[in-house]
Amino acid sequence: MRRTPLSLFVGLLLCVAVLAQYASPERPSARTIAMTVVRNPLIWACAIGLALNVLHLPLPKIWHEVADALGRSSLAIGLLVTGAGLHLEGLLRPRAAAAISVVLKLILMPALAIGLALAFSLTGSNLAIVAVCSAVPCSSSAYVLARQMGGDAPLLAQIITLQTILAAITMPVVIALVA
Repeated sequence: MRRTPLSLFVGLLLCVAVLAQYASPERPSARTIAMTVVRNPLIWACAIGLALNVLHLPLPKIWHEVADALGRSSLAIGLLVTGAGLHLEGLLRPRAAAAISVVLKLILMPALAIGLALAFSLTGSNLAIVAVCSAVPCSSSAYVLARQMGGDAPLLAQIITLQTILAAITMPVVIALVA
């Protein structure tokens, strides 16, 4: 299944709306949730990118170079930001939620995705793409979103760190299984 930019944008809208609904100790109104979604910088960035994509506007070459440089550095920057919120003692004794998250994301999700891909008779590079996409760790931008919206940022920092470290082991295994 091909994920279109619009489907990814709708997914982001839903993620932000769910986080706005449940990150607050009291139940927010529908208007508060809508305003949280509208004011979110990730939503704005994706909306602008989607509009530029759909309208096929020509952009100056310098914008492409800047975006390329930012894209190449985004993982390192995201991990630095996440590391700033990390408590190292949590890595030695992870919380149950972090451990469950690692198992679900790095083991169960690839197993289910590969199983479904095989059930739909995917082979070769298509199967490899499904395997790789399902085996990657949680995005470090999730930490920024959780911190901004009042979620459990320290738990998410622990989850991202554990998943990123352990993905160095699980991703080659997943890729080897489908190669």
